[in-house]
Amino acid sequence: MKVPEDLREGCLGSPWITQRTAPRRLSQAPGAYVLLIRLGRRLAIDLPRLGNPVLERGWYAYCGSAHGPGGIRARVLRHMRKDKKVRWHVDRLTVAASEVRAATFFDMSECDLVARLLEVGFTVPVAGFGSTDCESCPAHLLRWPQIG
Repeated sequence: MKVPEDLREGCLGSPWITQRTAPRRLSQAPGAYVLLIRLGRRLAIDLPRLGNPVLERGWYAYCGSAHGPGGIRARVLRHMRKDKKVRWHVDRLTVAASEVRAATFFDMSECDLVARLLEVGFTVPVAGFGSTDCESCPAHLLRWPQIG
């Protein structure tokens, strides 16, 4: 499964950072990020409050923010690790993912990123996923509707 053509170079003007390039390309400043997550198989997720969803194989984008110690660098590096305690909704995807990439932003919020990705064709696979503390977004996990 290849990265969709529209996402090959990056996301909304920001280049993709991979696990290999992350340590030298990630800032410790606070900001927002998009994770591009490839699921190579269907994934059942144990989240009773969200109806125990099943995600189809394909590409997903998770929009998040990092304002704690270590900023974006610490948060994205954590998301890219497989060996971690499952803490957030998105951790269930990143531990099962075939690939995780990140794009970082310092001039937009995670909610701005969600709105922009919805404008370019992403869809909401599970209402409320990753956005339980957000009052404006339908979800912070989006799906690229094409399987490429």
